[in-house]
Amino acid sequence: MRVVIAAAGSRGDAVPFGVLAARLVARGHDVTVVTHASLAHVMPDGPRVVTVASDPGALLAGPAGTALRRGDLRALNRTRNVFAEFLQSFGPTTREALAGADVILVPTALTAGFDDVPQVLVRARALENGVGLAYANHVGVEDGLTFGGASVIVGPDGGLLAQGGDGAELLVADITRDDVAAARDAVPYLAKLRRDTYASWR
Repeated sequence: MRVVIAAAGSRGDAVPFGVLAARLVARGHDVTVVTHASLAHVMPDGPRVVTVASDPGALLAGPAGTALRRGDLRALNRTRNVFAEFLQSFGPTTREALAGADVILVPTALTAGFDDVPQVLVRARALENGVGLAYANHVGVEDGLTFGGASVIVGPDGGLLAQGGDGAELLVADITRDDVAAARDAVPYLAKLRRDTYASWR
């Protein structure tokens, strides 16, 4: 299987996914990890590492990080563009890395109240792209923030294969290349993209 892991965030966010990537490589999978250039040195040998320039340390050391640690909603709102630019920096590099992927692993840390992300958006993205998608969300309370959990594993047809609650747990599901091929045949969404039509819109 061709597996892509988008490991954005701090060193503590990225390291566990580097370990997972190395174990997947040991089992014969083709694995790419997309992470920050400042964290490339903590990735183990084995998986392919593709880097983006955004630096989580710089983000957390600035006003946006201060607002996040304090739980200051007004200040967070004022710095939302900083967070948006940080996340968008992953876009072009990740899109290139995703070419031909069968399974995508997405670690995140959404606070409680975003149930539509795992239940609607993640499932829609899996179906549109014909890929298996493992969405791992943080749980617990840190610095006054309650993280929502609700991690899911979704099949390439958008079907829910496994679902977590608001506590730490291990989710397991089977996704095969045959599943991926069948989903892409049933919903050839990407194959029907008319890139030449909207290329000039950028």
